Amino acid sequence: MSEEFRCPDFSKNDLELRFENNVICIYGTEEGLRALQGYCQDLIEHPQQGHIHLEYKDILTKESQIGAIAIFDKNQVLPKENKLLNFINRLLMKEM
Repeated sequence: MSEEFRCPDFSKNDLELRFENNVICIYGTEEGLRALQGYCQDLIEHPQQGHIHLEYKDILTKESQIGAIAIFDKNQVLPKENKLLNFINRLLMKEM
């Protein structure tokens, strides 16, 4: 049984990332979602930067999980020796 929904505290920042009931949740104010949209647009326009850590953007609430967004070329095959990708895959497998 899931707990009762807790509304995010947006008094200081505008975006909250949660992992609830096996679901990644993104909660935001209009400003927070527009900022996230801007970060996505930055990655689209400058894919060479690869990713953006949201915890460094002074947008996440105090209770938020940390998070990052990344851009990939869906036609690019990543090598198996990619240590970062292997690390992320191991973390994801622990969550399941």
